[in-house]
Amino acid sequence: LQPLVKFIVPLINKDPHARVRWAALNTVAHLCAEFSPALQLAFGRPLLEAIVGAMRNRNNPARVTRNAAMCIVDYCSRDEKNTIQHFLKETLSAINDLLKPSRDPRVLSG
Repeated sequence: LQPLVKFIVPLINKDPHARVRWAALNTVAHLCAEFSPALQLAFGRPLLEAIVGAMRNRNNPARVTRNAAMCIVDYCSRDEKNTIQHFLKETLSAINDLLKPSRDPRVLSG
């Protein structure tokens, strides 16, 4: 998994194309579903930092931001060791920011 995660994580926030960022987040969601909890235990920090970064990036289109928020759900759904505990403040702060009226309302609609 390490080569795959090392390839995907930078794409989440650094690729210039929104479709690539969306696809990278979608891939992380699928990896979380298939390789939990090993994925979270081995790569929790870089994954969560990238996902939270995507939620906070105001330059992302609404669909990318929404996909990042949904990715957090996939990350947590089978996180047996609660690796997200170390990132709760940052994660909840990013989710709270998404709910502010200044954000694009399309982020919250599906």
